[in-house]
Amino acid sequence: MMECCNDSSVSVNNILQCSVCNGKYHYECLNLTSDQFLSLNAEYKAVWKCPSCSNVNTPVRSYTELPPDDHSMDISCDNLDHTNFSTSSGLGCNKTLVTEMLSPSTKTADLEGFVANLHVSLSQWRNDMRKDMLKISDDIKSALIDIRKEMHTLRTEQTLLKQKVSVLHDDVIALQTTSQGQAVEYDILKKRVDDLSRSPASTIVESTISSLVSKIDHLEQQARQCNVEICNVPERRNENLPGIIEAMGNVLKCPVLPSTIVAVHRVPHAHSQGTGPKNIIVKLTTRLQRDNLVSAFRKAKSLKSDQIGIAGTSTPIYLNEHLTLGRKQLFRRTREVAKTHNYKYVWIKNGTILVRERDGEAAFAIRGDNDIKKIKIKTAN
Repeated sequence: MMECCNDSSVSVNNILQCSVCNGKYHYECLNLTSDQFLSLNAEYKAVWKCPSCSNVNTPVRSYTELPPDDHSMDISCDNLDHTNFSTSSGLGCNKTLVTEMLSPSTKTADLEGFVANLHVSLSQWRNDMRKDMLKISDDIKSALIDIRKEMHTLRTEQTLLKQKVSVLHDDVIALQTTSQGQAVEYDILKKRVDDLSRSPASTIVESTISSLVSKIDHLEQQARQCNVEICNVPERRNENLPGIIEAMGNVLKCPVLPSTIVAVHRVPHAHSQGTGPKNIIVKLTTRLQRDNLVSAFRKAKSLKSDQIGIAGTSTPIYLNEHLTLGRKQLFRRTREVAKTHNYKYVWIKNGTILVRERDGEAAFAIRGDNDIKKIKIKTAN
């Protein structure tokens, strides 16, 4: 058995045991560094042979000698002259140098283990690669199936789109044909209208239409001959319109009895943009009562809402005969022209619009736009 330093203070974990003679050696006595010793695996330690059993005759280094600076795996021991070391620890001592750590059989076993591990790793890698390739192949097949479905859908949609475009093309052609026919009809109708406007019959037709419109307006005005229109009276919820009319008659000193009121109501604005109070239409039993109430209002010259018991801001109230829409518009235009030409009086009597330039002159009636021109001509003269 090879001799060693037999230092009993060294830990058992730092000892190599020969697999042949069971001799125990400190790794430092075998010229091994700590890193080299720790790198040895359990399989290598189980088959390790000491220098004696490996037929290496080299002195063992002295236990006082420092380990070499290099990290070689050369294991050797120097002769020890000390005899006071205990041999009870079971460590063998030898004067040979370990020059070889691995036997040929150990190297072969390690190589075979490495090759076996390599084959296992390669086989596992090959299986993993096969699985990955199969998965990729399945993904590609699935993607191709989806692409084929999308292509089929696109072809179907393209076919439908072509059909719709064809239908639209036919519709456009039909519309063009219809438009051309309508253009021809329009030209024919326009020619007929031009011919009729140049013929004497058109003048007669226009005159007849104007006469009929005038008669209708006259009949509508006769139907309103007992009516009074009151403007700018503030609106209140649940208001008592007959009571308001009675209060107005009392203020104007022209009493209006409930028995003389046939109907009273508010009417919508003539234009949707109107924001003021809706006008009040009062139908009395006789035309005389209507004329008396209008004359009393003109004599008073003014009437305000607070005078008839309506709370809130005092506003002026206007009262006049109930005119048709056409006569209201004519009355408005007449007042504007009369004001421009300095006419002093414009009023309504029995549904007829009258004007007078100044006091002492005769008044004349305005029944249409042609009569308004008389104001301009008279002023020019």
